[in-house]
Amino acid sequence: MAATYTNLARRLGREHGAAAASWVTFDSPEHAREWLRAWSTGDMLRAPFSRGDPFDHIPGSPLSGEWADGMTPGQLLVEIGAHDDHDSGDYNGPPDAYCDAYENAYSAAATATVERIARMAARP
Repeated sequence: MAATYTNLARRLGREHGAAAASWVTFDSPEHAREWLRAWSTGDMLRAPFSRGDPFDHIPGSPLSGEWADGMTPGQLLVEIGAHDDHDSGDYNGPPDAYCDAYENAYSAAATATVERIARMAARP
């Protein structure tokens, strides 16, 4: 059962991460190329983003609940159906594992989506 919950959390994280990142825009091809250069070198912290980092507009911690309609760990457990097992004592996995699966999948999907948008926007 724990593997099923983990897979559900991962799937939900992918969906939510891609959806959140789909709102990212770049002002110009130069802005997109600037971001892609920083991303490809791994120098995101020191990159001089003249128009801001697109990740500033995506929840960095998707289970914090700080964004409107944002998920929390409790909502994730309800969404994947793990709350019933936890309440009944028949709980087969730590909530942290489900949260980690969700957040890792969210981050990977958001990053892939932003990169895809940047590559399209960087075209002349």
